[in-house]
Amino acid sequence: TFDKTCHICTSEDLKQFTDKVFYTFSPSDNLQNPRIAFGNGIFIISMDTNYVISSDLDTFVQKTIYPVINVKATTNVKFLNGKFYMTTWTIWTKTSTGEFDSYEGHLLSSSDGITWVNEATFSEALRDIIYYNGYFYLCGTRGYLARAPNLKKWERLNSGVSNELYSIVSGASGIVAVTDLRDTIFSQDGIKFQKVFINNSSCSNKVSYGNGMYFQTGAKFAQSYCRVSGMI
Repeated sequence: TFDKTCHICTSEDLKQFTDKVFYTFSPSDNLQNPRIAFGNGIFIISMDTNYVISSDLDTFVQKTIYPVINVKATTNVKFLNGKFYMTTWTIWTKTSTGEFDSYEGHLLSSSDGITWVNEATFSEALRDIIYYNGYFYLCGTRGYLARAPNLKKWERLNSGVSNELYSIVSGASGIVAVTDLRDTIFSQDGIKFQKVFINNSSCSNKVSYGNGMYFQTGAKFAQSYCRVSGMI
């Protein structure tokens, strides 16, 4: 067995960390890589069909986005332009041979982290969202990548990959996104994307940007019982 807990680690120098448990899950939980966001004085950590909220990272309160939508899993949470945005998936069906053939995802928004609004529905499971140069960008299953200036009219972009895009981030050089099979794509203008080589033997499921640098986190599942799901 392994430790069925979710941890949050804080650090001022990325060398020494303070470790806290914010959630203990049961074997029936379908935990989806907890993600963390901060805005308006509160922290939100998305996970499974619920999320936790905290103002001090000492006390954590579990919340649910019901009855806004009947989600199977919340996949990410970001604080953008004064609001929290949460990506989800609600339908994920398989054929008789085990292939995935049907998806549905929803983009939710909230100003206070408690009351959520369904902004849009998609025919892909959503994984992540960013805001870059006047556009929101979404990524998800089957290489899905799209942008919109107003959350309503989404323009599909050619990501150049067919694997699930797990994470996307913007930085000084442009946009970087990663798939579940270690593929990394990059764009300077936010429209044309190309693959870039990353010497990485682990499974990358999160890309972040801070202090002028891009960071990827993941795990070698055959060698570790701990997965680093993300950082801010």
